[in-house]
Amino acid sequence: MSVHEKYMAACLKLATPGIRAAMPNPSVGAMIVHNQEIIGAGCTQPFGGNHAEVEAFNAISSSENLSDATLYVTLEPCSHHGNTPPCTDLIIQSGIKHVVIGSLDPNALVNGSGINRLKSSGINVEVGPMQAECELLNKRFYTFHQKKRPYIILKWAQTADGFIDKLRKNNEEGIHWITHPETKKITHQWRSEEAAIVIGTNTAINDNPNLTVRAAYGTNPARIILDEDDKLPKNLSLFDGASRTIILSKKKLKSSKNYEVWNLNFDNFISEFNNALFTNEILSVIVEGGGQLLNSFLKQGVWDEARVLTGNTQFGAGLLAPKISSQPTSLEKFNDDQISYYIND
Repeated sequence: MSVHEKYMAACLKLATPGIRAAMPNPSVGAMIVHNQEIIGAGCTQPFGGNHAEVEAFNAISSSENLSDATLYVTLEPCSHHGNTPPCTDLIIQSGIKHVVIGSLDPNALVNGSGINRLKSSGINVEVGPMQAECELLNKRFYTFHQKKRPYIILKWAQTADGFIDKLRKNNEEGIHWITHPETKKITHQWRSEEAAIVIGTNTAINDNPNLTVRAAYGTNPARIILDEDDKLPKNLSLFDGASRTIILSKKKLKSSKNYEVWNLNFDNFISEFNNALFTNEILSVIVEGGGQLLNSFLKQGVWDEARVLTGNTQFGAGLLAPKISSQPTSLEKFNDDQISYYIND
């Protein structure tokens, strides 16, 4: 590992825990190194707070000359006014003459202009150490700005014989559990890492889920529910006000204190859905069911990851689980369950 990679890896470690809190901004790590000593380090603060570069400069204990120091940062410094001033101005004013950047910012408001601003001020800029790792760290941010849609994670649980639910008769309600009770810990951890979670009408009515983070520590995602024809009873747990809740409907319904209503054209649902989340700066979403909703994303190939939990239970008959034709990129054993991970290339 080179010297640049060593410090960039340390910057990545700083940035990783803050991904969810930084949304819709990227999570960035920054370090200022002088004579092979780290004299300042920081990461992006929760949305609206300081960027990583500001935190790194604020951490410097003395007002020493920084002309011989190097700034390492995982993402190109911003060059525009947003909630905070441009980081490029701070870097230029600091007197630093060497900046090492992991990856370019895909946001059209930056995308190379930050680097050009630094170079035009006489700063030596290097780009690329651990670029793939830096882009992977902010895969949600990259997808959002490059594809103009959220980062989409498909998730479902299936029985050993390939079903996601039993056949329901006489308006039967309630969850038919497939995976081990302790597996909630990992699925709730996944929820805490994403900006939103979405389910269809039947899943909302049949399972009456909370879609909150209870078995892990973290922030609740925004809850998005399809209700094309205004069928959802308002006594569902989803309308308890525990987290932001959004109803997607083709009818012009009124919002309330516990939920918002977004009007969508369901004839072109996937495109409309992605546009709505992009417009509202929702960087990532877990699509959790049911089968019709999951299959609609699979059919159009509009997804980035899939996480399939297979329990050791069997239903014998029921609603068939969605199918992915490719092989999993990795497998994991969790309690009595197997988790298959897929990446859509």
